[in-house]
Amino acid sequence: MTDARFDVPAHWRSNPQTYDYLRSVHSLVEERARVAPDTLALQFLGRETTYRSLERRANALATRLRAHGAGPGTTVALCMTHAVESVAGMLAILKSGAAYVPMDPTHPPERLKFMAADARCGLALAQSWTCDLLDGTGLPVLLCDDAPDEEPGDVPNTPGNTLITPNTVSPNDVAYILYTSGSTGDPKGVVVEHGGVVNRLLWDQQMFPTRPGDRILHHTSLGFDISIWEILAPLAAGACLVLTPPADLRDPMSLLHLIDSASVTVIGLTPSLLRALLDAGLDKQTGRSLRYVFCGGEALPTELARRTADSAGVQVFNFYGPTEATIDATFWCFRPDEHTPVAPIGRPIGNCTVQVLDVEGTPAGIGTPGELLVGGPGLARGYTAGVTATDRVFITVTDRGTARRMYRTGDLVAWRDDGALDYLGRLDDQVKIRGHRIEPTEVEAALTAVDGVAEAAVLASDGPEKTLLAFITAQPGHALSAVEVRNRASRTLPPYMVPSRVQIVDTIPRDANGKRDRRALLDSVWPARTASQEPIGETPTSQLASLVGRILGTGAPDPKADFFDLGGSSLGAARLIALVRRELHTDVTLRDFLSEPSVAHLADLVIRGRVEAAEKDR
Repeated sequence: MTDARFDVPAHWRSNPQTYDYLRSVHSLVEERARVAPDTLALQFLGRETTYRSLERRANALATRLRAHGAGPGTTVALCMTHAVESVAGMLAILKSGAAYVPMDPTHPPERLKFMAADARCGLALAQSWTCDLLDGTGLPVLLCDDAPDEEPGDVPNTPGNTLITPNTVSPNDVAYILYTSGSTGDPKGVVVEHGGVVNRLLWDQQMFPTRPGDRILHHTSLGFDISIWEILAPLAAGACLVLTPPADLRDPMSLLHLIDSASVTVIGLTPSLLRALLDAGLDKQTGRSLRYVFCGGEALPTELARRTADSAGVQVFNFYGPTEATIDATFWCFRPDEHTPVAPIGRPIGNCTVQVLDVEGTPAGIGTPGELLVGGPGLARGYTAGVTATDRVFITVTDRGTARRMYRTGDLVAWRDDGALDYLGRLDDQVKIRGHRIEPTEVEAALTAVDGVAEAAVLASDGPEKTLLAFITAQPGHALSAVEVRNRASRTLPPYMVPSRVQIVDTIPRDANGKRDRRALLDSVWPARTASQEPIGETPTSQLASLVGRILGTGAPDPKADFFDLGGSSLGAARLIALVRRELHTDVTLRDFLSEPSVAHLADLVIRGRVEAAEKDR
């Protein structure tokens, strides 16, 4: 137990509120359905769903789930792509009293199998096109896409559409189990209760009042904790949830068009995706309906926040919070006079408590770096992995005689003299890639499990376009193929954890203390990253090389070099195509570029596109 005697004001460290968060998550949505049943709740692919219809569908599914044994203390896998059914399925599981376990359809079957067993799922909800992914889990699967809006005898035809025999769901019951990268080599499940989610939603309504006319965009995977806010924040406030079609999730231009055409007013984004949207043309015209842009998942550069506020004319907020703190723990409103390179993570959200402890475990004063601890009703119950893993990071801290359960985030922060927290980095090797939390040891375990791999070192690249890099050594007598090793690792790792590049080295360099020499590894990575020696002119090749250099934070590359070998990512490729369309006024497709991802090939596509456009104009 740590004794904390703080020398910073108490109101910096906590944000007490009086609203009642001791209720179930789905009760907030049910309340909105009772008040305004015919208000628009969902919009997806031209289809509009009212709160009445959503409640009927969710209640019908909840009744089916109960008939198959779902209830308090049980878990149900949810393996679905974006659709009305995925939202109804989430609500149905909560209504049944069970906890939902999101399973991303893009993840390999082996990972889904592990999660289903680790979370002790007894049942699954899926769509007809995702159910085959669960074959290895052995779970009975209920299909959502063939369920009617209501089933005779299951749901009364009343505005509230309450269940005939509702289960009593406690605020201490589990709402969901979300899996994050684990430092032991396997993903770890974070167990989150209803009361913590409700606290976050009620604070949101108080801080950012949402009106029935507001529209919030849902564009992230159900396994990403921001999706919980995206889905439930509008539905708990009586607003409209706009669902992004799966085909548009990776295309900034398509997202931008949806924001404009659906009149989206509030959106949550990682800084990486926000930059891609700005490159695609987000401004006061295309984003004219936007009121708020919420950033989170990774550090927010101040220049990016300023560019967003200036270009789109919106308020920009920076949010911080590990999955263990139920979506968010702190927030900060961007100010034009902000002078730090990275936006601060700010102050606690409603009912949240934060503490900063130095290396001695004592309270850190203003300006002194220390580990951030967070607590409050949003604190997760713990991990599915058991008591040992939970007790290592969920600890008890005594604050002026009051014992508080808190989570050690592993993030290094410091108090500013205005009461905000500055984010300084990590105390361990954990990295963030486009908002995803990745433990390098889990990726290394997947790589060394490949036959012939002796050792692996995984780290994030430098520069604005962060990617995951892997270095491997071969066992004696084995000839390794970097492509084959990467492909084998992808059988157990989700796409965002598969290294962008695997490089075979003779040895992993180490410093004088025996630790891996990160700088030496990075310096050996990109032989193709040196700038092209071709004279710079106004040819398509030189213009495109300049754009690639801007995205990667380097000079103009060799036109023949592979974009991904240069350190590019799929999101970076989408940014590049958006910039080509916007600045070179040429319509090329991402698919065509990915068929041969080099500046030289892209230049050919641009020239061809211009010729075809000129012929059409004749």
